[in-house]
Amino acid sequence: MPTKHFKYGGSTAARTLGCPDWVNQISGTGGSKTSVFAERGTLQHDYMENILNGDMELAEIPDDEDRERCQWALDAWDDLCKTYGVADYVTEQEFSMGDEIGGTADVVAWTADRTLIVDWKFGQGIQVEAVGSAQGMFYAMCAAYEGQVKGALTIAIIQPITSRAGHNTLSVWDVPADVFELFKRSLSTAIANAQNTLNAGSHCQYCPAAPTCTEKSGQAHAALLMSTDTADTLGENMTLAMELQKWINEVKTKTHEQLEI
Repeated sequence: MPTKHFKYGGSTAARTLGCPDWVNQISGTGGSKTSVFAERGTLQHDYMENILNGDMELAEIPDDEDRERCQWALDAWDDLCKTYGVADYVTEQEFSMGDEIGGTADVVAWTADRTLIVDWKFGQGIQVEAVGSAQGMFYAMCAAYEGQVKGALTIAIIQPITSRAGHNTLSVWDVPADVFELFKRSLSTAIANAQNTLNAGSHCQYCPAAPTCTEKSGQAHAALLMSTDTADTLGENMTLAMELQKWINEVKTKTHEQLEI
């Protein structure tokens, strides 16, 4: 598992693109809180790392549900390796671009002419797709900085949602070279110009600063003035309402935490 925490990492790359100054707003917020779901996901990540490294067998996983999800993940991994002809791979590979930018990729694999960034997702809620993955491209950017990206780039997300019929455990994206280059330029620009660049949006979800963010509260105030009667803006209003509902829940949670201190 990761041994170093970077200011700018893979899991927050989309947030950094959308709101570059978020990292300067989290001082005093207490950071992100862990949960039983996150802890369970971390345990399943550990199992996958140990299995791929040959340090344990699937049958050694004590919990039936954990074992089932890891079996699904291993099946998807095998399919990926066969489809692309994976010749070599490493697990939990840490990359960095200096002291503040970096992270740990779950798996980095190579074929004769391609590099694959593989991310385990064990969350059972929202399905995560590989296409457009800022997290995957972030790890690829750091790997490229260290000279570890060879040939074309593919991002794969393996998410075994075992309770959902018809769910595709494996999501794959062969990243166009121009898209990857644009991402690298955009993220570098966002980090370089982070100061006082706040923007509210869907990227605010899970941001530790969201409950006290002036940009987010301003978005909420503006929403109160919107009309709910105009049909041509109903779709936009619904998207905003869903974002704000998540924010409202985060504000309530943060308030309860502070009252308990």
